[in-house]
Amino acid sequence: MTHDSAPAPPDSPNHELSMLTAAQAAYLRALAAPRLDADRVTSLRNLGFLCRREPESRWPELVAAHFAALREASQGGESAEELLRGTHARLLPADALTPELADAMRYARVVADGLVLVHALDGPTSVRVLTDRDVERAGLGELDEAGFANLLRVPVEHREVTVERGVPLHSLGRLGSSWTGSTTSRPRSSAG
Repeated sequence: MTHDSAPAPPDSPNHELSMLTAAQAAYLRALAAPRLDADRVTSLRNLGFLCRREPESRWPELVAAHFAALREASQGGESAEELLRGTHARLLPADALTPELADAMRYARVVADGLVLVHALDGPTSVRVLTDRDVERAGLGELDEAGFANLLRVPVEHREVTVERGVPLHSLGRLGSSWTGSTTSRPRSSAG
């Protein structure tokens, strides 16, 4: 990851699962351990957010479904053309990148305090953040251009909601879209 001021590495081994108690994080890791592939870096952050909303008795089922979806998802090895066709620029919270993920994504760059710009491949059943190996196949400059062009094709809906005391609240987004927040990441050209 390249940036001017890197956030300090987290001190806690439970940083990635900070949305859970230490005991819950240990339980989730124990459930996930038999399914983890030693050759791939797998974040449990999204799974942690999903599990925290459900009773722990459902966690084994959620973990099984999560890893089943990962098996059906992109495993890497796409051609440069496939990467360029399906990649979107994506903003992530800087603390979402564990040291292992950051090491596999040295191309990622901090674009604002606490926000990292990465590229993600949008597949039929999942979204996979690209690694340095993916970026080498297609080229960072090419992925930047394709990622922003693909992102701009994502429909965005605008809603105005009047809240307390008649104050208007503007909502931009699309229900279920992983990309809406990232549309703000496109650098402005000097002409526009």
